[in-house]
Amino acid sequence: MFDCRECQRLESECDRAIEGIRAVVRERFISVREKVFALREAQEVRDSRLRLLYDHRRNHPRKSPVHKRKRAVPSQEFPALVLVS
Repeated sequence: MFDCRECQRLESECDRAIEGIRAVVRERFISVREKVFALREAQEVRDSRLRLLYDHRRNHPRKSPVHKRKRAVPSQEFPALVLVS
């Protein structure tokens, strides 16, 4: 799906926030308490970025063809298998 530039920017921020969480998980800390604190901070950053992305998408004009989802059309190549008992 092709997104608008703002969606792409927000998705990129979300990806960076998720990578930040992964970095905290890989990093060594002096204590578990410090690691948990850093992890919670990274998760809060991710949550705030996701909120911005979801709010942006929710408030998109519905007329925009950029954000219309295509419906999946069942393929007729392989018809559904019907089990008869």
